[in-house]
Amino acid sequence: MQFSYFLTNYQLLQVDISLKLLKAGKHVLQEKPAASCINELETALSTYKSISADAPGQIIWSVAENYRFEPALIEGKKLIADIGKMMSVQVIVEGSMNSSNPYFSSSWRRSFTGGFILDMGVHFIAGLRMLVGCEVVSVSAMTSHVDLILPPPDNLSSVL
Repeated sequence: MQFSYFLTNYQLLQVDISLKLLKAGKHVLQEKPAASCINELETALSTYKSISADAPGQIIWSVAENYRFEPALIEGKKLIADIGKMMSVQVIVEGSMNSSNPYFSSSWRRSFTGGFILDMGVHFIAGLRMLVGCEVVSVSAMTSHVDLILPPPDNLSSVL
């Protein structure tokens, strides 16, 4: 019998625990963020690929992402498919984060590297990937820190 695990623990421990479960042949659905930094993620992905290559069946490691189930995005994907080939996409996201926002009160978001932009940004990237139907192959970005009550960065401009 194959068991799967849903991992929702302290973010800094998730990668280690996920990899241990994957090495044991278990499927893992992990809460975001996938890792605490790019180096950790690249190492984890390399380890996962090695584990998967040696496994008798496909072991799944996925990050839980609720935007994949948003009705508006599901409908948008259908409409885009009906239109035809995607030539260009432009997305502008403006989100207000201040002390009145309920997410502001969670301490890990105020101390997490990447701050609220990373916390919210993963959802927008997941939605964009779903709508467009392809993977991001390169990113160029500029960040700034304007509001000192928020962790840096609090502003982002990027081209994917």
